[in-house]
Amino acid sequence: MLKEKIYALLAREIEKETFAKAQKYYGFLLLDPPIVPDLDKKVKPKRSLICILAVFVGFFISVLLAFAVEFIKKSSNDNPEQYRQIVDALKL
Repeated sequence: MLKEKIYALLAREIEKETFAKAQKYYGFLLLDPPIVPDLDKKVKPKRSLICILAVFVGFFISVLLAFAVEFIKKSSNDNPEQYRQIVDALKL
């Protein structure tokens, strides 16, 4: 009984392996056929665009950070309790 079950399990595994070796793409479904890219068209990163975007994002973040620091400093002088709440919230 146990030998028959082991034999059946081994037979199924061997059958799966044989079937997988017989098919080139066993277990994969080919959705789109591969396409050869244009050899004339070079693809590379747009360095100038990346640099310009980095400068703008850095400027935007620095302005927001300056406003946040100024708000916290002003809040500490005007309303100490609100300042304490902000500090506690930033501590996580």
